[in-house]
Amino acid sequence: MFFSNSVPSSDQDLLRRAEAAPDRMPLSVSGTRLPGGPVRCSPVERSQRHQRPRKAIADAAVAGQLDEKRLAALITEAAQRQLVANYRQELRARSERMFVEQFHRSLLKNGRADAILDSLHPSFDTAAEAIAAARDVIPH
Repeated sequence: MFFSNSVPSSDQDLLRRAEAAPDRMPLSVSGTRLPGGPVRCSPVERSQRHQRPRKAIADAAVAGQLDEKRLAALITEAAQRQLVANYRQELRARSERMFVEQFHRSLLKNGRADAILDSLHPSFDTAAEAIAAARDVIPH
């Protein structure tokens, strides 16, 4: 089954599974850029990215190169990556509000909001006059 909890062990394995079940493949198995949006990655790529720090630790252990110093360095690197990933996710979730607040502040600065409203007065006055004229024509 393609959508299992395991990650394919090689690109060839992924291709074999894709050929065997093309109707069950995700829309993209590689990073794609959605129109106007950030780069998205497939579930396989996301899973592989999260396993890299664990894999580095396991690889070092198997190679006999894992001591306290090496383990501390690998854990520190993994923790930093996780902190950055968490911050990016939080920033993405809160960015719309931050941009709207910045836009609001810029409108209030130097009377920019008043200038926009003043530019609408002629159109508003014309529409108000048309409504008043229509009310005069309609019998009460």
